[in-house]
Amino acid sequence: MKEISAIVMLTIAMLCASAMAESMSVNQTGISGNTSERNSFQDAVQGYDHALQLDPGNASAWLGKAQVSQILGNQIESREYFQKALDATNGTLKDDSQDAKAWQAMGVALAGLARNEEAIGALERSIEISDQKLEENPEDADSWWQKAVSYEALYMDYAAIKAYEKVIELNSSKSVGAWIRIADILFVKANGYNESVEAFNEAIRLMPDNASWAGGVVSDQGNSILRTDVWRDDDRILRVTIGSYNKSTKKFDFIQQIVSRPASTWLFRDNSIGFLQTRAEFVALAANRMQEKTDGWYKTSQELFKKASYEESVEALNRAIELDPQNATLWDAKASSLGIAASFDGNRSQYNESLKAQDKAIELDPGNSTLHIHKGFFIANLADLSGHKNEGLYEEAIKEFDKALELDPMNEEAWTYKASVLDTRLNKSAEALLAYDKAIELDGENAVDNESLSNAWIGKGTVLAKLGRYNESIDAFDKSIELNPQAAVFGWLSKGEALNRSKRYDEAVKAYDKVVELSPESATILSAHACDSKGDALLAWGKYDEAIKAYDKAIEQCPLDAIKLMGAQTWYKKGIALQALGHTSEADAAFAKAKELGYQA
Repeated sequence: MKEISAIVMLTIAMLCASAMAESMSVNQTGISGNTSERNSFQDAVQGYDHALQLDPGNASAWLGKAQVSQILGNQIESREYFQKALDATNGTLKDDSQDAKAWQAMGVALAGLARNEEAIGALERSIEISDQKLEENPEDADSWWQKAVSYEALYMDYAAIKAYEKVIELNSSKSVGAWIRIADILFVKANGYNESVEAFNEAIRLMPDNASWAGGVVSDQGNSILRTDVWRDDDRILRVTIGSYNKSTKKFDFIQQIVSRPASTWLFRDNSIGFLQTRAEFVALAANRMQEKTDGWYKTSQELFKKASYEESVEALNRAIELDPQNATLWDAKASSLGIAASFDGNRSQYNESLKAQDKAIELDPGNSTLHIHKGFFIANLADLSGHKNEGLYEEAIKEFDKALELDPMNEEAWTYKASVLDTRLNKSAEALLAYDKAIELDGENAVDNESLSNAWIGKGTVLAKLGRYNESIDAFDKSIELNPQAAVFGWLSKGEALNRSKRYDEAVKAYDKVVELSPESATILSAHACDSKGDALLAWGKYDEAIKAYDKAIEQCPLDAIKLMGAQTWYKKGIALQALGHTSEADAAFAKAKELGYQA
């Protein structure tokens, strides 16, 4: 048999099947499992010819004739029929430019004429129109089917499977066809034959009562059985496979499909798609186009992420994932957008969605240690929503960091995150200090990524300050600032806290001023925190007038609606400074404002 072009992907699909179904409704001729293949094709051509007598502009019928001619080696006739199909779709689209099925048929016809770029463009247009319809009605099973067929035509198999699954979820009349398409897609995937068998069994389950499955043992070979499976519909054989069945795993180690074409015979009755073959040039071009689209959506998502438009970032990533659902990077990025959005909103359900996305990324790339680090980070943030009381979740986060270290013991980022949770969440300072030291040791003095090494020194300094070892902690913060002077705002903030605790108030004030100087304009909360802490240093130093000015600056930069507790505390401390200056009425007003915001003495 000659190699069949990309057109075959759709010509046995609902496009030509609809023409066949129409013909059968007039002349009850079917393709019998007992006739020869050539006679079957002759019967098919008769069905298409009958459909064309009723409607000479039936593009599906022309495509069916083109496909049969191509299979039988009549290339000149085949091209003639593809051209007639193209003319017919042009006529349809003049009347209705939003006809997704017509665009799909046009793509098939153009592919048959080897006009590959135009073919891909037409199929993409069909998907766009289906998407528009699904925005209006997400439960439009026909539009999901159109998308699935077009995706499959573009050799985007996993995206096609997802769309077919949606058809099944909606209990569409095309559910049987969707299961069969999933079965055929999976069959040619590496190690996909077990899932293929399961999918085909689901199709059989939904077929009429006369459809059945029977399995037979050819020979028992110890731990494996050489088994033949036959699926039938009345006297028609739908599918035959022979494979090695593993008794221990209860799965097939290998399957060879012996008969597949008769499955298409049954599918003609369901207006569904049949068995496919490919053409390298079309496949490569389609893959490149889809990769460009995927990359475009991913780039858009990252730009939105940088602008803190996290919901829109997730939407863009969903579009990218639809095109490439097996891409772990996309799922990881989606988890990040969901996780950060949840941290701002305090939305636990959104965190759970983030973790599901991260689990999907890990499933797709289980050997990637960074994915486990990200999951641990999200789990720790989820625990934070419980008010730092959910110790079990923090322990789960530690386990994820440990999984990352099992995969990559030299991963300093895993050591740094682990140390952070041990210190700030579980109060295990000694263990945290050892973890920070390990991160610093791995990163080294001349690390390429000074940012990560700088963060490890900040973490170490924080632990040392908690242990009362202020001089050592200040040295650690200085090391952090030296390593990353362009992004040293957190180093200066942490150093200010340590100086404040060690009663070196004048140096603390200078450190907090440095934080304000280095803080981005958008980071008003960070700047407000520095002003608030500066006020604390000045208050303890006895410089009450300056303390009041610092507190006022903190209140100005941190909208009370954003962080009410911080605002309440700042108003209360301002009241203390006013009281120290003898400004009683102003102090009382400040205390009243603090109470209004929820401060409790």
